Amino acid sequence: MRPACTAWAVLYAEHQDLDLAGLLRPAALVHLPGPAGAACYAALDAAAPTYVIGRGQLPGGHFATAALVDYPTLLAAVRPFWPAMPATPPRRPAGRKAVRQLDTQELADVHNYLGQPAVPDATIRAEARQGLIGQLPAATLAAAVTACAWLVEQMQPRRNCYALAALLARWLHAH
Repeated sequence: MRPACTAWAVLYAEHQDLDLAGLLRPAALVHLPGPAGAACYAALDAAAPTYVIGRGQLPGGHFATAALVDYPTLLAAVRPFWPAMPATPPRRPAGRKAVRQLDTQELADVHNYLGQPAVPDATIRAEARQGLIGQLPAATLAAAVTACAWLVEQMQPRRNCYALAALLARWLHAH
């Protein structure tokens, strides 16, 4: 078990599931321990969506993360709770080959979805078939309806419509 974080800190990290040269790969990770960290964590929902400021729990607190290009948004969200938060994002440590690795929010969502049981939906097949008729060749309609049903039944909670739409669009493009 990892020790609980005890001090607020901003650390350099990288999104491991993005291209090495990608602009969104470099990231900042903010440790938010204690009751003030819990209050900051609770306020992040109003500040930005999880696709801009990722968040989660750590032993003894919480964390927030954002790509370095989104550091101003992260700063604006955390500063009311931590006035001493550095105004500039952390830089990649010089000469250090290994850095903290993060998952993007999209990959974290996939892990979360796979960790929950599917919820059957009696209406999704009919809704998907109706919505896709005329949009796809007839030969691929049955497979697309099955993909829609799988996504809706597997991706819980359903309020994450952006991820669902992105996965469906990617599947449709590939097939």
